[in-house]
This record gives sequence, structure tokens and C-alpha cells, in this order.
Amino acid sequence: MDSQGKGSRWAWVKPAVWGLIIGLIAGPSITGYLGWQVLSGTVQTDVKNTVVDQEAKTCAMLARQHVADPAALDYDARHNLAAKYAKLPWDTNPDDYRVVDACSDALATKVTANTTKAPRS
Repeated sequence: MDSQGKGSRWAWVKPAVWGLIIGLIAGPSITGYLGWQVLSGTVQTDVKNTVVDQEAKTCAMLARQHVADPAALDYDARHNLAAKYAKLPWDTNPDDYRVVDACSDALATKVTANTTKAPRS
């Protein structure tokens, strides 16, 4: 193949190569800035928050079985009650203060007998 054929082919491929290089550099930067990437730290935080929320709900349910109206208790008594029931048998980190705080907040609200209604068929 002659040198003129290679030069015309390079002239045709050159913009595609530059576009690929710029896209490989700018693409991740732009999507990271816009928040379109799911990072492992974000996933771990979301999972931990979900676990804390579920453990707090379980703690509140157990505490309500033993105390008739935990919302009537003062903050310290409610917090101590939450600390007692926040330590679940399967919990790998039973000293997590976020579970106790979330459970105490859940106990502060009054719960009516039927808060959810089953959907009609």
C-alpha cells in the first residue's frame, strides 16, 4: 500500500481516535460529577442505613410488647428502654448508637391499633 493511502486512512481515523481518547477521559469525570456512578462507599452507607432502620423497627416492636405506652416515658427512660431492646441476638455490632437513637425516636411516636389497611381485592 502506498504512503498516500495510509495518510488518507489516518486522516479518516484520526477524529475517531481523538473522540475515543477524549470520551475515555471526560466520560467518567462528567458522570462522577453528576452523581450517575454508584460507588462502593455509597452502597455500603445505604445498606448500613437500611440495617439500622430495620433493627430500630424490631427494637421498637419488642419494647412495645413490654411497655404499654413508651411515648409517655421521658427521654431518658425511653432511651434506656431502647438500649435494652436494641441488642438483638443476630446483631454483629450491638453497640451501634444509631439503632438505639432510631429506636428511641420510634418509641416517641404514638401508634394506633390499625395504622395500615390491607388493600381491597
